[in-house]
Amino acid sequence: MRYSILLPALASLAFAQDPVAVADNPDPTPDSLPLEDLRDIPVPTYTVATGVLEQDIPYATESAVAVIAAEIAATPLSVFPAATDVPINSAGEAGANDDEAADANVIVNTGSKLKRALTGIARQPLRKRGNCQPEGPVSDNFYPIDVSSPEAFKADAHIAEAANKAEPPAGYYQNFKNKPAANSAMNYLGYSVIQSGKYDVQYCANKCDAKAGCLSFNIYFERDPAIGPNAADCPNPDGTLRVKCSYWGTGLDEKTLTNPGQWRAKFWVTIAGSNAYTSYKMDGPVSGWTGPQKLGTNAINAPLYDCENRWSYLGYKLLQAGSVDPNLCAAACDAQTKYNAAHPTATDPYPCNAFGSYILNKNNATGTYQQGQMCTFYTANWDAKYAKNTGSSDPSIGAKYTYTHSTFYGKEGVALTCPAPTEDFVSKAGLYIKGGQKPTSQ
Repeated sequence: MRYSILLPALASLAFAQDPVAVADNPDPTPDSLPLEDLRDIPVPTYTVATGVLEQDIPYATESAVAVIAAEIAATPLSVFPAATDVPINSAGEAGANDDEAADANVIVNTGSKLKRALTGIARQPLRKRGNCQPEGPVSDNFYPIDVSSPEAFKADAHIAEAANKAEPPAGYYQNFKNKPAANSAMNYLGYSVIQSGKYDVQYCANKCDAKAGCLSFNIYFERDPAIGPNAADCPNPDGTLRVKCSYWGTGLDEKTLTNPGQWRAKFWVTIAGSNAYTSYKMDGPVSGWTGPQKLGTNAINAPLYDCENRWSYLGYKLLQAGSVDPNLCAAACDAQTKYNAAHPTATDPYPCNAFGSYILNKNNATGTYQQGQMCTFYTANWDAKYAKNTGSSDPSIGAKYTYTHSTFYGKEGVALTCPAPTEDFVSKAGLYIKGGQKPTSQ
């Protein structure tokens, strides 16, 4: 049996966040978020197989890179500078690229193709829900833990003791400890049941290390039904124990801690003793690129022009499948350079010499949801001092967008921050001159 997790559906649960303050964005800039496009983009979902010892959702970097490069070749970025009609390549000229040429910012939501190429739930035996039959592998009750009721389970001192004693394994740092809920994030890569019943953090780490694209894991105790609940014949069966590791191609934190369990007939699947760990491989180096500059919760707000008098911002891609992998942004950046060289403007081919990568989070009154990996592209390798973009608000839907794990990479051999731009060239509303000329000094 499988069940799908739709992250916004968790809104009514006890772990929903307080409403966020949403205000209009002052002085929007060319590389600020395209709010009108983001409104229609769904939060990523995932599907969990039940009644099996392990679920494996594969990821392959080489396949992902090939998909991204092919998509750029088929649908190149075509970003018009604010209040100008100068495209970055010939595909941006009116009528040259179908309807997309007329868009002020063309967002490419790389989801379905990448998902088909990279992910797929491994074939698992399906089990019918509610048949009052045993439901697959369980864990030994090693400690032992009281599973007689949800209340007794959550109060059992063995759970807190095991979770609090656990230390981060080598190569990982801890995100949180001993929580009564599991993670729901993007880029789900499957789970394992620890049959020994031990709270074995190293076991989870070994599994994650061996799994392509795995950047974090969540370990927790789960009280499950011993047999499949049936509303008529066995609505609230006896409980049994599973110790689980879930694997993710993203970074984890307490804001992704949004799954406290679920009802199955009259049986409440209960979670306790939840710890999470993220790999230091997250935000790692990329071959052929300098950095990364680690920007935390900020993103680059670049000057309008680089030292070659080129419009610096080239556009972006939002990735919603696979793993948070800066190699994908790098592949897209290189593919865009290749395309622009073959389709230059009258004055310049506009190379992609730098990119940013961050997790885009959508915050509203129901909670915080990871929306995808955002890649942003530039002609110049900008310094971290330009990382002044802290997010955007969309009052029309009561949402605020924020960033985590924000990084910035430059092409090897390209100088970090060319000397010509001054603060006068930083984007401000109303300062753009039609034709793409530099704004006057303020």
